[in-house]
Amino acid sequence: MRSLLLLLKIRLNHQLGISTTINENDSTKKAIMLVRRVVMFALFALLFFIIYRGASVLAQYGFGKILPTLSYTLASIITVMITIFKINELITGNADTEFLFSMPFGSMTQVLVIFFQLYLENILITALIEIPFLMAYSTVLPIFGGMLPFWIVGFIFTPLPTSGIAALIGIVLMLILSTTPHSNFIQTVISEVILSGIVALIIYIAISLYNIYTGGLTADNEALADEMLRSIIGNYRFSRYYQLGISERNVAWTVMYVLSSVLWNFLFIFMLGITFQEVTIALKSPLAYKPYEWKEQKATRIEKSLLRRELSQYIRSRSYMKYSLFFLLLSVVICASVKIVGTDIFIQLIPSVECNSSLIRVAPFFLCIFVGLGNTTYCSLTMEGKRHWIMETIPFNEKYVFGAKRKADLIFSLPLTVISAILLVTALNPGILNTILIIAVPFLYAIIISYYGLFINSRFVDYSTENESTAMYGSISFFLGYFPMVAVPAILTIALL
Repeated sequence: MRSLLLLLKIRLNHQLGISTTINENDSTKKAIMLVRRVVMFALFALLFFIIYRGASVLAQYGFGKILPTLSYTLASIITVMITIFKINELITGNADTEFLFSMPFGSMTQVLVIFFQLYLENILITALIEIPFLMAYSTVLPIFGGMLPFWIVGFIFTPLPTSGIAALIGIVLMLILSTTPHSNFIQTVISEVILSGIVALIIYIAISLYNIYTGGLTADNEALADEMLRSIIGNYRFSRYYQLGISERNVAWTVMYVLSSVLWNFLFIFMLGITFQEVTIALKSPLAYKPYEWKEQKATRIEKSLLRRELSQYIRSRSYMKYSLFFLLLSVVICASVKIVGTDIFIQLIPSVECNSSLIRVAPFFLCIFVGLGNTTYCSLTMEGKRHWIMETIPFNEKYVFGAKRKADLIFSLPLTVISAILLVTALNPGILNTILIIAVPFLYAIIISYYGLFINSRFVDYSTENESTAMYGSISFFLGYFPMVAVPAILTIALL
């Protein structure tokens, strides 16, 4: 038990960065860490409010009775998608993970800690979804005295079955991909497709809520709610247990729900526990061992060699490529949604938007927000980390290195930005001048911030960062480089609406 608690303390300390924040002597870095946590809390609160408003619309127009089961199903789907890719990071991870594996702890202890860490992360996601839904549910049906104790039981056990299922899927997927060339790139592409699918699903739900809101309460809504409930419990067995046990407050079915969730989770814990060392070696060996290949040495230009090196590092990264590409793909998904559903919904939902011309006016700056979110140059030097000596000892001018980092950023940002702009142009049907502005402004903005981000990062580069997330969101370059890139077009968008 002491070994289990010690290992859990080490992992959570690294995950939350508590010791790093407390023991940091640099007041500037400590302030950045605290601000980062405040920003994350503010984003969590904003998402909480948005989900609550959406659930309130459902409750107001006849869907209140299905909210608990619907929230359980949504939380299960999202935790499965996140856990599939999170499990690989927890097993193969970084240098800290390798250090933990070298400590004298048994395989089962390691696995229990990994699943407990997954549980804590997934319970936060579950809370973000289920608590707002419960609050909306309480506006139409009473929860105190009868429903609330059952809901608490359901909430506690929600992440258990999904963590086990997703961990198995994630491990099998990574074992397959680890034997293929460019496995990390393929993994990132798959995760981006799934994340884009989640965003498309959210947009679809938002449009459905809008249609319900404008349509009002009808008898068809009641019938639709019953049909949705039958579909949910018919396709996902644990949702059926949840509905019969938690929503309908049946003790026998609640016991069935709890036992099934626990047994399902511990089944996968046991399976991973007895194969943990083999799985770890199989996942890490392709990264540690690369067969030597005889190749003919070819002369290449300096710029081409450095760009190839930069793209190789970018593709092999974890969070770096995943997060930057996500926001660029998100702009494509949103612009495609505007093209599909039209602009009338935005004109009616946003009070300050009076006509299509208002959307045309803010469109260039709206796209610039996503260009800023997808920028990579603001932390590209920091990403070198312990490899920085290679860059510093290369026998040619630093302008070639900086140029390669700018090109690597623009190779991904410019094509996706142009695609988003074209989709928005076809949706808004602006004049020739506005068409040029919608395409040219974000295009030029991407080029400008590629220089600006690299300028800021070269002045405040920090090679001591331990992981990619800290380099991206916990550095001075984030607040002086990345934050203004996003804040300036966001402020202009809001001001011009």
